[in-house]
Order: sequence, then structure tokens, then C-alpha cells
Amino acid sequence: MTRAFFNLSEQDRSLFRATRIFLESRLCEEESVFWALNLEDRQTAQRLAILELLDIHANDLKEPWRTTWRFIEESWAEKTSDDDFTSVYSIQARLRSGELSGAVISGIVDLVYPHIKVERIDEWRWTYIKKPRKPSSYNHLISARLSSGKLVQRGLLALDQITDLNFLVSLANELNSAVLRGLSIGRRIGWNGEGRFWQLGGLDRVYYVGLNNENVQRDPDSFHQGIAPSVKLLYSVVERIAQLDTESALEFAKRWRVINNPVHLRLWAAAARLPALATSQELNNFFAELDTTSFWNLHDFPEITELRAIRFSDLDESAQKNVLRRLHKGPPRNFWPRQVAKDKVDQARRYRITQELKRLELAGNELPEREQSFIRANEQQFSNIVDMTLTDGFKVASEASWISTGTNKLLDTLSGAARLQELENAFRNSENGWDNGPAERASNWLNQTENCLSVLKDFENVTNAGDAYPSVWNQFGYAHVQTPEVVEDAPRALDQEVSRVIALINRLSGRTIRIAVQGITAWIDRWTNYVAKTANGIDAWKKIWPYAAEATNAKRENKVEESPNIVEDDPDDTREEISASTTPVGKMIGVFFEVLQYSPKEQQAFAEGTVAREMRDLLIAENGRSKLIVLSRLFQALPFFYAVEPDWTKEHLIEALKRNDPESRIFWSAASRRMQSEGVLKLIGSAMARKAADQSLGRDVRKRLVFNLIVESLFAQLKRRSPAVSNTDIQQMIRVLDDEVRASAASVMTQFIRDLTENGKTRKEHHTAEELFTMAISPFLTAVWPQELSLVTPSVSAALADLPAASRECFSDAVTAIKRFLVPFQCWSLIDYGLYGDDEGAPKLNLINDEEKASALLTLLDLTVGASENSVVPHDLTNALDRVRAISSKLANSPEFRRLSAAARR
Repeated sequence: MTRAFFNLSEQDRSLFRATRIFLESRLCEEESVFWALNLEDRQTAQRLAILELLDIHANDLKEPWRTTWRFIEESWAEKTSDDDFTSVYSIQARLRSGELSGAVISGIVDLVYPHIKVERIDEWRWTYIKKPRKPSSYNHLISARLSSGKLVQRGLLALDQITDLNFLVSLANELNSAVLRGLSIGRRIGWNGEGRFWQLGGLDRVYYVGLNNENVQRDPDSFHQGIAPSVKLLYSVVERIAQLDTESALEFAKRWRVINNPVHLRLWAAAARLPALATSQELNNFFAELDTTSFWNLHDFPEITELRAIRFSDLDESAQKNVLRRLHKGPPRNFWPRQVAKDKVDQARRYRITQELKRLELAGNELPEREQSFIRANEQQFSNIVDMTLTDGFKVASEASWISTGTNKLLDTLSGAARLQELENAFRNSENGWDNGPAERASNWLNQTENCLSVLKDFENVTNAGDAYPSVWNQFGYAHVQTPEVVEDAPRALDQEVSRVIALINRLSGRTIRIAVQGITAWIDRWTNYVAKTANGIDAWKKIWPYAAEATNAKRENKVEESPNIVEDDPDDTREEISASTTPVGKMIGVFFEVLQYSPKEQQAFAEGTVAREMRDLLIAENGRSKLIVLSRLFQALPFFYAVEPDWTKEHLIEALKRNDPESRIFWSAASRRMQSEGVLKLIGSAMARKAADQSLGRDVRKRLVFNLIVESLFAQLKRRSPAVSNTDIQQMIRVLDDEVRASAASVMTQFIRDLTENGKTRKEHHTAEELFTMAISPFLTAVWPQELSLVTPSVSAALADLPAASRECFSDAVTAIKRFLVPFQCWSLIDYGLYGDDEGAPKLNLINDEEKASALLTLLDLTVGASENSVVPHDLTNALDRVRAISSKLANSPEFRRLSAAARR
């Protein structure tokens, strides 16, 4: 057993043993490889089991399994930052504070460190090549490639402001080592060591490209992860060294010149553009020895092409003649495929010769008469040569642009029935797509506001409000929008426009509404606040509603299947809610809620004969999928309905929520989106506590339910009243929650304090953070939160770590209250403790202002920062320790302080 095994928890040790037993005889199976590729960093036990098996069977494994597993092992060993976009800002903050330590150097290198990345082969690959029945190479099992962190913006590190030469030289040495390691990995995974930089992740330029070398979005390597980020940062650092001390930079240039690989060759060529880093004799020798591929390959070696142009005049006469002779000879024939016709190749070669001679001229070199004549004779044939730049032909950053589509210009010449018929024909023969068909051109025309208003006028001028043109009505519903507010220099009268459309809708036949229901309901949804204000608008709503429900129910229902034993990472229970907003019924319900806003008194909102009562009865009378959508929306306003009509709410909503059927999952998801009132929780609180632990619900839904219940319990403690849901139910709920949801429950306490102290000043009862901790949080932790140590996990510990800082002057008491629930977790910075940054202009660490708080902070850090070698240590831990030392020299001599100080130096 390795030492890492003994650092595992008992549960992880069981996983280790089970994995080892299972894979003992299965290392040479594809399924085992694919399973291992899906293991995450946190699944340490399973990875350790595989590594131990590899050591045991090191001599037994045959190819390609041995290489495959060793590549996987190597990928696991890498400390990657591919998706860590925050680390660079942490390094930036440390540099700005003046820190130039070895830890900072390591952190910068880690940002761009090249490493091997192993993934499963995409299935599309086997559509182009035949998949072997039996793998004979690791390439048949895995995809191994060179990767790294993303390209670092030079401006973020502010290299131009660093003047410490020793720091810069050390950083350049480390980056150069990282580049060499990346090239070594590249060779092992198939790079030929000559060109083909795409096998290294791409390297279009070895230096930053863009405005002041900071505009990464313009850099051709913006999206390259592999060798490019480390190479570019290395060159940038050496460039800064050259500004401070030429001799130090020259050492790097000489080193690059003798390293035999194309990346360092390109680095030297880029550096040699500066006369101080390369003498004329070195340039003479370089171009004399340069092979044909490097001399002519513009895409793989652009720095050499640029060097040739910029420093051509520094070559001696013999070297210049040699370069011109090679240019006149042109690129070799094997640069083009054999099947390309000879005349085409000759033309392309002549173009490249002209291009390179012109590049020399653009760099300010005075060329012999022969070359000048050659350029003049050929630039007329190749017109783009005339306007070329010094870097013409170099790879540039990819740019996306919108391809505008045309409109049907004929529609501008028509009006009335003729125009409506033209639009109807176009929309009925819909051929939307890249072909810019009639429907797309008609839609583009209609989406212009002035044209849409012209169609509205056309509807008014034809018989039956345009009832004969249902497809136009459908598209008009989408096109008629509220912006812009000014058309042809005249403000739009939106109220009048809506009234005109409503009057037309009320004249449409059922057939037209049925066909155009999607567009018309989209229009209702967009103009909800206008429709709800007028009696004609409500009449139109009531007319459209049956057709909206019919269209919604006609759609193929998404069956809600019970899956009680599956924990879903995504809140799939909300799929019906999300799709509801795109259905006709979903678009119509907003008018009902808008009408409630205009009701004179809430208690009389649903009195007999009111519009709201009539609309509510229509909604609740639906069936099928429409009923499901209606109830989902009503559940989001459950506290309102219970306050206004408790009996109706119990009958139609509460009972539906309590049913244990697949539909109730959707209702619980909807109800979780709003904070429930005390009265509602007295009815459904116990059921909600059970549902919060029901893993057939999506995790986000369960988190919202738990949040609701914890907040209610905290308010009960704060107001010294009986809780709507018993403490026993809340406590048992917390016990049975999965770890992630339980951690979210723990985080509610900190949020409770912050929300009430930040937003509570507008309340009649304003409480300080200290009062909230003393009156609500502390008794909750004592009387409600389960005390079992078996429920203490890193996730819960992380969720509680910032509670003391939120409790302000009760910092020490808060640490004491949560002490038994703290274990080490991955704490990356003082942000996790709520002590990072400033608060009203003063550092948050100033909260630690006496020995009692300093002792509590030391306890908090000691319990949550791990002691193992692989433990994560907050990068700004030294700031916290400095604060403790400043408060109490006695604490600075404690074993806990010394351990944390040693960890901070790692």
C-alpha cells in the first residue's frame, strides 16, 4: 500500500479495494480504459487503485495497453489549469503588491504549463477510417494531445512594469523548461520534430500580436492550447529582459540558436529582429545554413520570413546575393500536390517570389534594379501585391461576421391585398435556410418596423381583418415589437397600435386563429401589459384561449417518468416549466397575472363577476398538458393565492402538490421558485421536507426547497415564535440530504445574515449581524442542525467557513459554534472565509482586531487547511497569519501557527 492509501477516508478505502478487485483482470479491456478516462480529479481512490495495479502488472501488460495506461497515468499526474480562469487574477494581485517570490514564478508557469491531455476518441473519427477489430496502437483507444492553460494576456501580468532582473531571468528559465517539456511530450505523441505545429496545439506566432501586445482577441493563437501560451509568454519575458539588460537577453538568444528544434529556431528568429541580439555575421551564417522548408514555409516559419525582410540590409553583400538567388529560384515543386497542373504551380511560385521580394522592399530595403523590375512586372498580374503589408500571408486570428440576408424588394411596390397575398404565398412555401429563400426574404422585410406597420394598415384595409391570410398573421405576431419607439422621425403611439391589433384579432375566424395561434399568442405575450388594461384586450384573450389550449394539448406530451433512484446533476424536473414559456398556453398566462396587478383590492380580486375570477376559472378548467402548465405557473404565486382565497387554494393547488404522482414533481419544482409564506408552510412544510430529500427531483429543486425551510426555521428563531415546520422535521431532513444539498443548507446561514444586514435597513425591524447570529444562527446550530460527526464533510465545512466573518463582532462565538463541523477542504484563498479584499475602504482582515478573534481565526484556519502534502493551501494565507502575528506574538509561537506558516511556504 502506498502512503496515499493511508490518507484516504474509510469510505474511500472501500472504494479503492472494490476498484482494485474489479479491474484486476480487466486492464486489457476497452471498457476499463473508457471508464478510467471518465474519472474526475476528486475520485482519488479509484485512480490510486488503477495506479497500484499498473505497478503490479508493469511487466505483464502488452502493447498497446501499456502505453495507453501510462499516458492516462501521466495525464492524472499533471497539475492543469485548462479551465481555471481566475488564477491569473490571483497572480496579478500578488505582482501588484510587489511579491516576486518563487511561488509567484511557479504560479505564472502553471498558467501556461504544457501537459498531456488524454480523452476518449470521438466516434466521428470511425466514419472516416475503419475501426480495427483489435486495437494495435494506443491511437485506437485514446486521443492523446498536448494541452495547456489558455493564452495569458501580457497586460494582465504587467511585465513592462517589472524591473527585477533576477525575477525575470528566473521566470524565463522556468518557462523555457516548460517549453522543452511540451516539445518532449509532443514527440512522444507523434510530433515529427520538424513542422506540423498543429500537433503541438498550434503555434501561428511566437510573440504576441495585437495592440501593444495586449489585445489577445486579435492574436492568431487566441484559442490555441498546447505549446503556444508558454512560448509566447517566454518570448515576452525575454523581450522585457532585453529592455533592462541586453547581455542577459543575449544569453537566451544564444541558447535558442543552438537548441535543435523548430520552436526555438522561430524564437531565435523573432529575437534576431533586434540588432542587439543577433550580429550581422550570425545572420549571414543563419541564412546560409537554413533549409529550404524553413526558408519558404510562410505559415510554419513566419518569424524567419519577417527576419529576412527586416534585417536584409544588415547582411553582407554575399549573403544578400545568396538570399536573392534563393528567392528567384522559388519554392520547391513539392510544396504543391502532384495533381496540380504545371501552369498553376508556375503561377503560384511566381506569386510567392513576387510577394517575398515585395516584402523586402516594404521593410525599407533598397533592392537591385533586377528585383525592382521583377516586382513591377508581376504586381500588375497579382493585384493584391500592390497593397500588401509586411506581414501579408501570415496566419491571422479567425473572425466571425454576420452574413446579412436579403429582403423581398417587390413588397415595397405593393399594398393591401396584393401585398398580403405575396407574403402569404412566401410563408406558406417556407424554405428557411442558407438559401435565402422566399420565406426568409419576406420575414426579413416584415421584421423592419415600418414594414410591419404597413402590414397592420393592410389588415385594416382588406375585408375581414385579413382573415384570408393566416400565415401572415402568424408572422406578424412575431414581428410586431415595441422597439424602436420612433419610426420615420415620428414617435409611435403604442397604445393605439395595440388597440388596432386587438380590434382586428376580435374579427378573425377560428380557422385563422387556429393556424396562426403561435404567432398571435407570441404577440399577446409581448404586449401583455397593454392587453390587460382594456376590455377589448380581455375579450381577445378569451377568444384566443381555447385555441391556445388546443394547440398546446395537441403537442406530443413529454412523459414525466419516475426515477426515484437516480440523482440528476441537472434540474430535469424544470423541463416542462422551461418549455411552457414557448407554448401558446404559457404565453397567454401572463395576461392573467397582469390583470391581478390592476385589481383594486387583493381580497376582492376573485369576487363574483370580476375579470380575474372569470380568467382563473378558465385556466383551472383546462385539462391535459395545458392544465399542467397552468398549475405550474399558479404554483409560482402560491402564497398570494393562499392569502386571497385559502379554501380555493387548498382544493386546487395544495391537494395537487400533495399527490405522489409524476406530475407533482413539476409542481414542486414550480413551488420551489418562490419563498413560501408561513401559512403555506404550515400546510406543506412536512411534505416539503420529505421532498427535499427525494432524489427523483433535480438537485437545484431540492436546494431551493431546503433554502425555503432553513430560512423559515431561522426566522422562527429570530422572532421567538413556533416554527411553521417542526425542528424535528428540519433536523431529520438535513440528516438524509446528500452532501451537496446539505452543504447548500449550511450556506443559508451566512446568506441569511448578509441579506438581512445589507437589505434590512429599509425594514421596520433592522437587526445587526451580531443580533442575527445570537438570536437566530446560534440557537439554530444548537437545537436544529444535526450534531453527528458522520455528517461532517469538506463540503459542509466549506459552506460554514465564511459564517464567522459574516457574524462580525461575534466572530469568535461563531467559530466556537461551528468548530465541531469543520474539516479540511479545498480552500484556495481567503475568499472562502469571507476575509478577502476590502470593505468600505478597509481590509476585511481588520475585523480581526483583538486576541480572542485572532485565536479564533487561527483555529478556523487550522481546522480547515489540510496537513497532507497534496492539501490545497490558500494563496493569501500569509496575509491572515501576518494579521494574527500583528495582534498577538504569543499566538505566532503556537504549533498551529507554525504548521500553517510551513504550509504557506510550500
